[in-house]
Amino acid sequence: SAHHSSDFSFDKDVPDVVPPMLGLHNYQDGAYAEDLANYHERSHADDWFGTEAMDVLVGWTKNLCSSKDLPGCSVLDIGTGSGRLLQQLAKQGFSDLTGIDYSEAAIELARNLAIRDGFEHINFLVDDVLESKLERRFELVMDEGTLDAIGLHPDGPVKR
Repeated sequence: SAHHSSDFSFDKDVPDVVPPMLGLHNYQDGAYAEDLANYHERSHADDWFGTEAMDVLVGWTKNLCSSKDLPGCSVLDIGTGSGRLLQQLAKQGFSDLTGIDYSEAAIELARNLAIRDGFEHINFLVDDVLESKLERRFELVMDEGTLDAIGLHPDGPVKR
């Protein structure tokens, strides 16, 4: 018999505290709206995770997929944010790239950056991973910060 996520013991041991802002949808929307405004004003957007972490993730991903035909390897980036991870994967030879985020501002920013940087082929969609409308399957699904935001949400035990 399957257990409801709130039946896990780690959820029962978590004290009632005010959740960090990172877990709230309106926080994400506000942060990406600010990044989008910066992009429109200065043609620049901040990287949330930094280039060193991105380089490690991209290198690991390329090695993981080295036995596959990289252009044919379908990749989904959950919580894509600015889409920088997918741009870096495109530079390594991946071409079937899709990024989803529940923040419309994040997707608008990702699209703008991709067009500016010559990555028009990357597909960006507004979609909530917890209630996804995607109908296709992907060989590789990546996340670089979405699961912690889900866990920090006030309804974290239910969403997990």
